[in-house]
Amino acid sequence: ELEQDIKFAQRNLLPIKNGDFFGAMNYEGELILEANYDYLGFFNEGLAVAVRNGRYGFIDKGNNVVIDFLYDEAFDFEGGRVIVSLNDKLGVIDRTGKALLPIEFEDIGGFSDCLTYALKDSLYGYFDKSGSLRIEEKFEEAFSFSDGMAKVQIDGKQAFIDLYGAFIVDPIYEKIRFFSDSLIVYSEEGKFGIADLSLCPIDSIQYDLIGELNEGLAIVSSDRKVGYIDTSGMLVVEVKYEEFPNFMERGAFKASM
Repeated sequence: ELEQDIKFAQRNLLPIKNGDFFGAMNYEGELILEANYDYLGFFNEGLAVAVRNGRYGFIDKGNNVVIDFLYDEAFDFEGGRVIVSLNDKLGVIDRTGKALLPIEFEDIGGFSDCLTYALKDSLYGYFDKSGSLRIEEKFEEAFSFSDGMAKVQIDGKQAFIDLYGAFIVDPIYEKIRFFSDSLIVYSEEGKFGIADLSLCPIDSIQYDLIGELNEGLAIVSSDRKVGYIDTSGMLVVEVKYEEFPNFMERGAFKASM
């Protein structure tokens, strides 16, 4: 059995369609898995999504059904886990088909920094890879973690939290995003400004738009005029030039210019 498993693992297979059905071939074009599935995806972590009679399951490279055809929809495995759907609800299962998150959520994200967000009963929380609730379900919106922090929305305000739910940036403004490692762009009532991580504005000037930093400068717009701010958020090119088509993208500084 071990030799057979190693042999299967070494196979490089590509899904093919023959008539109305899907199978798989190797890189030499030889048919390896007969075309008898309604759909067959690419193999990922040794398993591929397969559809039979409208139901989703998973097969291995030896054409063995590893997870039965039980689901309305299924995604690709990632880190030994996969999101599946049944009766308009989402859950997470492992390679054995065991439920890590029960199929009762309206939305589930991918795992990042070992956590995933999930929505149930109108509020998001964060779960770890064992399916345990790490950060309580209290957010109106939630995003994936990156570098140990995630953006969330609570009481109509956006914030950043750490891996245990503590606020790195408090929920004060309607919208926020990082401008640099130590500064954020905030938005309130359609106007944008720059603040430090304590959310204290560093300048009284507010703009209609603030672009991303490129080559140490970011384009800003106010009353259909554009200028530039630097990495500290201070205005270094006066807002006096006329807006032009796609100015947020085309007006960004680039190393070659």
